[in-house]
Amino acid sequence: MKAKISRPVKLKKSPMKPATAKGGAALLEATANRMRLWSDCRKLLPARRDPSQGYPTVNVVSALVHGLLCGGRGFQATEPMRGDRPALDIIGLDQAPSAPTAEDVVKYLARDDVGGLDALHAVLERQATRALHAESIGSLCLPGGFAPVFGDGSLLETGGKTKDCIKVYRDKGAGQLALAAFIGPYQVVSDFAREGEDERRCLMRRGKSVLRVLRKTRLLSRALFLQDSAYGDGPYLDWLERSFKGAHYVIGAGKLSAMRESLQAQPESVWRDTTKETRGRGWESSAVCVCYIQCRDWPKKRVLVGRRWKLPGELFPRYSGVITNLASSQSRMARAMRDCGKDFAGTVWDFYDAKQGMENSWKDLLCDMGLHHPPSGKAAANAAFFAVAALANNLSLVCRRGLLKGADRRMTLWRFRRDLIDVAATARCHAGRVIVRILDARERIFLQLQAAFERIESLQCVL
Repeated sequence: MKAKISRPVKLKKSPMKPATAKGGAALLEATANRMRLWSDCRKLLPARRDPSQGYPTVNVVSALVHGLLCGGRGFQATEPMRGDRPALDIIGLDQAPSAPTAEDVVKYLARDDVGGLDALHAVLERQATRALHAESIGSLCLPGGFAPVFGDGSLLETGGKTKDCIKVYRDKGAGQLALAAFIGPYQVVSDFAREGEDERRCLMRRGKSVLRVLRKTRLLSRALFLQDSAYGDGPYLDWLERSFKGAHYVIGAGKLSAMRESLQAQPESVWRDTTKETRGRGWESSAVCVCYIQCRDWPKKRVLVGRRWKLPGELFPRYSGVITNLASSQSRMARAMRDCGKDFAGTVWDFYDAKQGMENSWKDLLCDMGLHHPPSGKAAANAAFFAVAALANNLSLVCRRGLLKGADRRMTLWRFRRDLIDVAATARCHAGRVIVRILDARERIFLQLQAAFERIESLQCVL
């Protein structure tokens, strides 16, 4: 190998046609058009009250979607594309809104008298429905053919001069509480808790969105809710069983004092030793059991699948449990047990472990889009902004999961951005379409984008 050569480096402007560093945005725009995202925005989002204000609502939303996926942050996500003529041609905009304009439009949509939040949620519902229709059942479902539904909250560090709806948690500090619900990898609900709400009540308020998408995609009978112990109480379980008839759940019971009492009261004969299966966790011993739990205010008892384990050197075992309405006699559950090669208790715990994987759905939003720090101190404005971010993330997931092949389908957002969005290209508008020419020297990137473009027409688009 030759030694490194140090040469003088000079800078000059290229005489060629101006290029953009975000040529891969063409894939995002073509997919959004195929999935009718901008058409839904035009139909459902409220127009700005003063047409002379310049930027229509859909222009600002589309600029924010592309800006966030291209690496922008907060209301400033649109700033990098200002003056980037090829990028603007690709996404179909004459000009990109400034950060103050983007902030004004988002706060306008968040106003109670405008109805923008409900409209954004309606667009999100439609997008998630189309994305799930385009997804193959096999790649979406868990063993047994269950479709995972995951709801969770995240406490966020809030900026801005004026703050509202602040939640205080002894172990997590203070901030605003964001709520998201996913069916498979696709986000269906995006909201912020209001005054007096916790994440459980916030999801109950937005639960009709999840129900409508499950019905439209015919996944209600396959639905399996996987949630942590924040949701494991009587009021939520009663609501879940009443609102989602035919669906199933595996929900943590850690906050119930009756859980530990019920498990401690079980005779040794009901416990099945699982020490060999859990040796990799560093436990000295472990076991699982199936019993019932009924708290004082519950109208009926429910199935409790318990686990106990001991760490090396500990004298007394630790306990954890999950509540479920699954039964080994159900055909889908019997199939799941065969798929997993485990008994009822082991399969239920496998499902609950899958919830840990679904928590990674937050990473694209909070880490790769920088949403761990919301752009506003107002919860309503943050709710509108996060709904736009959910549209962006779902769009990228359709591209990743529907248009890429093999291991690339599991790309994280940051890698998708690095490999397929940050690509040099020129753009030319001709005969009502835009022609994008890739300048990137990496042949494999061009071939990957070309193959993805060829698959766009095969995406199913319903509604």
